[in-house]
Amino acid sequence: MSTLHIFAKPASTYAANVLANLVSAEDRLLLVSDACYSAVQFRQFSSKLYLLKEDAIARDILIDANDTAIE
Repeated sequence: MSTLHIFAKPASTYAANVLANLVSAEDRLLLVSDACYSAVQFRQFSSKLYLLKEDAIARDILIDANDTAIE
């Protein structure tokens, strides 16, 4: 069973070992607010990334083809 994790802060805010223990490969990550800046770093923990489209646009972040924009 997968879990949806919602992150609002950049990946550097969290200890890498905490994220590695919290997120499993089949989990999904929703990045909102400033977490959108760290999509590349969060991708190492899960291949299923979702970004809030309005937050990505506001931060001038291009959404990767492998990621999903949530409107």
